[in-house]
Amino acid sequence: MLEFIPQRNTMSAESVVQWLEILCLVSKVFHSLCFQDLPEYFEDNIKPWMDGYLEIMKMDCPSVTSSGGEPTYLDELKMEVCEIFTLYAQRFEEEISPFMQNIIQAVWQLVVQTNSETRYDGMVCSALEFLSIISQKPHYESYFVGEGVLQTIAHSSEDVCVKNMQLRQEDLEQFEDEPIEFMKKDIEGTDSCTRRRGAIELVRALCRKYEQQLVPILAQQRSVNVLF
Repeated sequence: MLEFIPQRNTMSAESVVQWLEILCLVSKVFHSLCFQDLPEYFEDNIKPWMDGYLEIMKMDCPSVTSSGGEPTYLDELKMEVCEIFTLYAQRFEEEISPFMQNIIQAVWQLVVQTNSETRYDGMVCSALEFLSIISQKPHYESYFVGEGVLQTIAHSSEDVCVKNMQLRQEDLEQFEDEPIEFMKKDIEGTDSCTRRRGAIELVRALCRKYEQQLVPILAQQRSVNVLF
């Protein structure tokens, strides 16, 4: 199925949607089969799978458009891929370690380049969860302490966390309609599938290991008031 990636721009919009839907289903099956233990076949053939998923993370399909702000199959596919990366980072570190540098870069860029449209919320949440988890693992520390990496957490144009903490129009409308429920979710942390919660959890995770470096960076940003 991945051999169609270079051909996607010559395919009809309907064909691209069908292809992405199949890729979504294949990825869900792959995720399910690996959830309890890593099958020997996947362990022996992990490279083509990871290389393919990395290509998917960089993929764009202009012909696929969202209907009513709902996620497209490409959005759902990238969300599933992020969840697969998270599973492997947690349970199959040795097998995924040769690909981890490229995976971290791909997920990081996904968060940086994705705008605030609600259709991307699930995808961004999955990406932020992946970054939160690997930020706590000592052998990935070098990816976060490199020059300029933590600065992108709150950079005005390329931030990873701060932009996802800001209240959008949809959030304000929800607060106006159900203020008590909104505050309850925010205080109790039950809004686990929102961008704001994902970004907050990433900042918390990073502060556990890099507080001295990160807090001054956040303090320099005018947007830091969304944290409080």
